[in-house]
Amino acid sequence: MAEDNDNEWFLQLSDYTKLKNRRLELLPDTCFWKTRLQELIKNRRLLKKLGISEHGIYLFAGPSGNGRHITGSALAGSLMASYGLEPEETGFLALRADDFPKGMKVAEVSELITSILEDQADARLRILVLEDMDQYAYLSAISNAIADTIEQMEEDSEDASEEEKARLIVIGYITDETLLTSDLRSQALILRLPCPSERQREEYLESQLEWQVDNPENPMVAIALTLENITVSELAGQTDGMTYAELEQLVCYLKLSAMERMVDAGISLNLTCGREEAEDCIHMAKLPNVASGQMPVIKIEQTAASSAANAKGPENNDRAMALMGKSDRSFSENMELLDFARSLG
Repeated sequence: MAEDNDNEWFLQLSDYTKLKNRRLELLPDTCFWKTRLQELIKNRRLLKKLGISEHGIYLFAGPSGNGRHITGSALAGSLMASYGLEPEETGFLALRADDFPKGMKVAEVSELITSILEDQADARLRILVLEDMDQYAYLSAISNAIADTIEQMEEDSEDASEEEKARLIVIGYITDETLLTSDLRSQALILRLPCPSERQREEYLESQLEWQVDNPENPMVAIALTLENITVSELAGQTDGMTYAELEQLVCYLKLSAMERMVDAGISLNLTCGREEAEDCIHMAKLPNVASGQMPVIKIEQTAASSAANAKGPENNDRAMALMGKSDRSFSENMELLDFARSLG
């Protein structure tokens, strides 16, 4: 975070090379928010007529790996361009969880946020980015301070012309949007990026099977990745729950698996990947869901089912069989069933 130097927090966006050249039009067509955000920027003045509240607060919500930061960065760059501004005329500040240490008082956190938001600096547009908001120790205080300050700023500038209004954009990234206060949720435009649906996964995978690359010897080389004995639709069906990042990793694994059967014809390159290799790639590309509580239960059921007939005593056997047949077991009943399995070794 920038040092509090004469109450100037924002630095020039030109200092952040990763952001200054990002644009929405450069996002892949498979990005749900690409065209929607483009239309929002283009028709910003019509939002009130459409009944859409827009206070310059954009919160990207959902699991990491689905393009939250790429989309948010593209929005920041496109907003700057829509106002006809250069990076040197745009202020930028990114806040992270460690910028709000736990030793701070709630009042100090609120005062800090208000000071940052009210900092006019020399920028015609200021962009405040809130990284990984789930990890903030004072998320409620920060959320309320943003909501209250921006509401007050809007009231103070009601009579100002569009040219005179201070342009402030808040872009935040959060996994669990329910952690936000109701005040901030009511003012923010929540842009959800969940894991892609089966149709979206199929569109993405289809777009990755053919591409072109520059070649020093030839103007362009056409490359095709062919799936053998498995369709893209089947591939999409087997990737349920994957993020776009995992799908990108899957495509990488498919390419590596197909290199053994690669045919290089100079101006074209053909790769072929079979069903077994493709299914192995799916298994390797999907991150294990360690937070899921289903796996231990499955193991309990399998252990108990294989040994219930040998349970010691008819009473224990009846109880174990009754628990096995129950579909909505409580946590304590699962633990009881686990104890039966453990007693049988």
